[in-house]
Amino acid sequence: MNTTRPSDDLTDTLRDIFALPKSERKSAVIKRNLFTRLLVQPVTDRNFFLADIANTQGIDLETAKIEFLDFKAIIDKERKDAPFKPLPDVKPSKVFQRPAQDPNAYSPEMIDPLETETVESLLAREIAPVRFIVKPILAEGLAIFAGPSKIGKSLACLSLSIAVASGSRFLDEYLCEPGRVLYLGLEDGDARLKARFKSILKEAGKPNLAMLDKALKMRKSTEGGIEQVELWLTEHPDARLVIVDTLARIRRTPGRNSNSYLEDSNFMAPLQSLAQAHHVCIMLIHHTRKMAAADPLDLISGTTGLVGVADQAWILKRGSRGKAEAILEVIGRDIESIDIGISLDENLKWTYKGEAGDLQKSGERQAIVNLLSENPGAIFKSSDIAKALQKSQAAIGYLLNKLMQDGIVLSGGYSKYYIPKERI
Repeated sequence: MNTTRPSDDLTDTLRDIFALPKSERKSAVIKRNLFTRLLVQPVTDRNFFLADIANTQGIDLETAKIEFLDFKAIIDKERKDAPFKPLPDVKPSKVFQRPAQDPNAYSPEMIDPLETETVESLLAREIAPVRFIVKPILAEGLAIFAGPSKIGKSLACLSLSIAVASGSRFLDEYLCEPGRVLYLGLEDGDARLKARFKSILKEAGKPNLAMLDKALKMRKSTEGGIEQVELWLTEHPDARLVIVDTLARIRRTPGRNSNSYLEDSNFMAPLQSLAQAHHVCIMLIHHTRKMAAADPLDLISGTTGLVGVADQAWILKRGSRGKAEAILEVIGRDIESIDIGISLDENLKWTYKGEAGDLQKSGERQAIVNLLSENPGAIFKSSDIAKALQKSQAAIGYLLNKLMQDGIVLSGGYSKYYIPKERI
């Protein structure tokens, strides 16, 4: 049984129009007819047909997109005001004689078979390893960079964009693979962005910034934004990183009765596919919740549909470990999880202070030394030191043994320690 599809009808119409002389193709009536037929196409097919429609009317694709979206907005309003009003000024056709149906539904003839492969074939096949943008903390794929408001996420991403574009070290520690970068500062103006870049670059010498592009505007992801990024990636095969500041600026506002998880998942999936197809990292700057959470991923605002699709996450938190002003938690599928202590200098540049675990131990060691130094010659039980510092006795006992091995503290008997007066 052959079933006429909306795409068949539009294809036939386009074929008829292309058969006309060029002087007869441009017509407001023809354009309205084509746009009306385009409304019933699956969303994923619209760009394909829109390119042909633009060609018939002698306009560029971007202009055609804008005109179609304006037309769609008018039709949507008319349908809202009069839900049963038919589509306007289109000759009767098979498409509009059919019963109403989901425009994204597929008929059996449209369904492609599954592409399967044996595991034996998979294991025998050569597959390129995952490429790192920043070794070993940022790989290709879709990433979320989340943190509280005003903590410095954008400043960190500006430093990251400079490091990747110039092939230098992020945080003055992690080597970056050089490549072109697109920074989408959707909450910034040129003046603020210029001032921040100048401040960060004060002590950076003269890095090559010809590989760093910026833009201050981008469409919503469902209104052509993904296609805008895809076009830039296609035009720049040397691209390595795209930073979107912020996620909220390119996401469509969810409907009142929508499924939040599906909305989040459907928003992220096309971005992940785009990043994987071009072997780049697309990083979305986002916010964390105000409430505490045992799992760091639960701090990210939104449903698990966001973090479930993302390949990796950076979470910036205010620090209290050793000398770190903030802790950058790095989590991902293709990277090792790590907590990094970082500090913001007077030039608005984040710098590496060490792994947070080591900094914490260093800070706790210093706290023990400070306590014993305040009471030179006095012998303390390890349990008393743990109680004074509000730490577990096991952790304090471990650090006291290390301090004793380094000759900083002396043993005063079983589980007892002190610092001699003459060392103070």
